[in-house]
Amino acid sequence: MTFHKQFTMGTKIIAMALVNTQILCRCLSPSPSANTLAPRSNSTGIRIQVVQETYHEEIIRKQRKETIVILLIPLSILTGCTEIITGHPIKAIITTIGGFGVATAILFVSWRVFFPVSWYAWRLKSLDENVRQKAVDALSNLRDSRTIRILIKTLKDRSSSVRDKGYKSLIQLGWTPSNEEEKINFFIAKKAWAELAQMGEIIVGPLIKMLEDPDSKVREGAVTTLGEIGSRQAIEPLISTLRDPDSSVRMNAVTVLGKFGDLRAVESLITLWDNRYDFNVSSIRDTNQQERFRIERQNVVKAVSQTAVSQMNNPRVVEFLIKMLSSGLDDEVESSVIKALGVLKNPRAATPIKRKLSETKSMPVALSAIDALINIGEPIDTEPVMSLIQRLVSKDSWVRKMGAEALGRIGDLRAVEPLIELLLKEKDRNIGVRHSAEMALSKMRSSRATEALIEVLESRKEGRDRYIESNLVVALGNTGDPRIVEPLINILKDPFASGPGCKEAAKILGDMGDLRAIEPLTDALNDRYDDVREQAAESLVRFNWRPNNEREKAIFLIAVKDWNRVVTMGESAVGPLINTLGDNVVIEEVTETLGRIGAPEALMSLQRALSRESPTVILGVDNDAYEVPSNRYIAIQHAIVTIKSNMGKRANVAMVLAL
Repeated sequence: MTFHKQFTMGTKIIAMALVNTQILCRCLSPSPSANTLAPRSNSTGIRIQVVQETYHEEIIRKQRKETIVILLIPLSILTGCTEIITGHPIKAIITTIGGFGVATAILFVSWRVFFPVSWYAWRLKSLDENVRQKAVDALSNLRDSRTIRILIKTLKDRSSSVRDKGYKSLIQLGWTPSNEEEKINFFIAKKAWAELAQMGEIIVGPLIKMLEDPDSKVREGAVTTLGEIGSRQAIEPLISTLRDPDSSVRMNAVTVLGKFGDLRAVESLITLWDNRYDFNVSSIRDTNQQERFRIERQNVVKAVSQTAVSQMNNPRVVEFLIKMLSSGLDDEVESSVIKALGVLKNPRAATPIKRKLSETKSMPVALSAIDALINIGEPIDTEPVMSLIQRLVSKDSWVRKMGAEALGRIGDLRAVEPLIELLLKEKDRNIGVRHSAEMALSKMRSSRATEALIEVLESRKEGRDRYIESNLVVALGNTGDPRIVEPLINILKDPFASGPGCKEAAKILGDMGDLRAIEPLTDALNDRYDDVREQAAESLVRFNWRPNNEREKAIFLIAVKDWNRVVTMGESAVGPLINTLGDNVVIEEVTETLGRIGAPEALMSLQRALSRESPTVILGVDNDAYEVPSNRYIAIQHAIVTIKSNMGKRANVAMVLAL
């Protein structure tokens, strides 16, 4: 065949391909009813239209496949037959393949150019994640109403990155979920775990499916959310995630299963330890991997410890926790294990806990061991007590503090004198150590301990430190000794005593019910601190105390802040109210009450108080100073204006009555 004939034949092939492609494009073109996104409506007509459009789209997809078979294959055969007729069978095969390739290329180019929505919707079916991501980007840029329905389907894509692009594109297009399913898919794509947790049980099924998502962050979030929902339906799926290849997902599942307290969860956690973590971590050479395994195994132990309350009669849990005391865990985890054994109250745990108490150098572990032995009902041996007493002379203040606290929990009388010595030494040193020593002595139920606390209380009145600390008063109250009544009464009478100390003294005196406290508590109704006045009033109520006169009644009502009843007392409440003007806490209520009473005799006191006040105060914020109006000045000024206004009204009424 000459070059001229070959060129003519090639032209015919291309022409036939173009004609067939044009016919194919017309067949691929969807009808107008399918190109328009149905508006959201609850009407039956719109729903029928959407169903018809969906059915029509299915028909179009079938037509596209049939058209490719019907047009492209005959086109190739036709072009090949042309060569066969001319007597060139080899060229006929080459021409057939070439014609098919050219027609296909033209088909896809035309499809992409003239029908981009349909093209990119087809590209979303690609197995390549990057291709699907690019298709989502392209669809969101088309700004075609049909793309919304297509992009909604991407919220269920197997790739989290495609879902991420899908929900962002939908937001750009102004779309919002219209039903429960769309909302769930939208929140999952957005990784909005907090919003999903608020949806409750309805989200459990979809979240369980997310436990198999390729993205480990999605699996991790699904595990956490299932734990927040707390559905027992999720226990078995969560147990399966203990085999997840990602350590973060596994550890999340461990923590969540520990919160359930379910027998299946406990058994799975113990099995996980036996199969994966029951070895010496120091045998791992890689430092990073060693640290990772150390953290993972400790999380498993803490999770089992959390289930102790719900597994009171499970011997396997007790055996596991006892075994953990010799597994080389961190102090924090050992403390949680010992606390769990204390909750279980199993006598078999007493011996290993005592051994740990004698061996440990960690004060948190020692405190947990002491509490656990007390819960189990086992006495503390002499050796641990003497060891704790020796720690009271440590150079480390934290060790001294924790040692005193531990001895207070044990309550061994051999610690009384060492604690008194510590208390006297710490008088002007560490307040935390001093407080622990005071509280420990208050638990000793020893006459000598009570005397020492009273001596310390009395000594605080002498010298440069004249303020009584509330923690010492609380320690005295814990003794329950009748000898503390007089010292507490002296605190209420001490003008240098602190507000918190006086408040605690008033509370303890009310609890003890000693009649000697009535008079000092009545005097405390005039205290300069409002919380002391209020506590004194509450304690007097316990004595069934009643005011002896109108003044005491007014003072009592002011103490309990019953301002409406104060107003009904009229002028008899003016004096006590004026005496309370110095309290910044209740200044606004006091001045407002004086204004409501409208007593002229209060004007002079208010004006005198106003003259001592500055209209503004300096407020420091972020190293800057700002001048702001004074609340006290405004309150006093408002009371003066109110009283004068009420006086003017009364004068006008008197004038009218005279006429």
